[in-house]
Amino acid sequence: MSKNLKNNLIICLSLLFFLLVDLLPFPQLVNEIKPSFLILSFIYWNLALPGKINLVFALAFGLISDFLQGTLLGVYPLIFILISYFCQRFFNQFRPLRFIQQGAIIFLLLLIVKFFLVIDFSNVESSTLTLADKNYVLFAFSFAVLSSFFWPPLFYLLRLYRRRWITLKK
Repeated sequence: MSKNLKNNLIICLSLLFFLLVDLLPFPQLVNEIKPSFLILSFIYWNLALPGKINLVFALAFGLISDFLQGTLLGVYPLIFILISYFCQRFFNQFRPLRFIQQGAIIFLLLLIVKFFLVIDFSNVESSTLTLADKNYVLFAFSFAVLSSFFWPPLFYLLRLYRRRWITLKK
């Protein structure tokens, strides 16, 4: 197996693992505020190996997320493509920052993502929260804060994983 294929497979396995972690069932309140480990790991891989993560990863995992979470088809691919663009465009500015500064950027990015996900184009499920709900903004802030708190441990975990399994030298 070539090194490039092996590295892509290892990245895919980590993203699939965090996709499954995101799909674990919790009560609705916890589901609204729990961090999206798939998005955080996708941000990590875009920052750690910007040359390896391409649009195929963004489209594939975005479509899988759309199907599994029941969102409008194309919402998550758009989110992942935009995250990929911003992470790869500004990774030289992002990587040397302290974790508190990175956490603030993650907070803003995921707050925007949460507000984008509230757009319900079909409005078929009445149990989901919308911006008209007075608690949604509080849930969105809680989601973004928890995600930014989980960023440093996830960063170190994925860095250990990357250093152990991914070989970049030819």
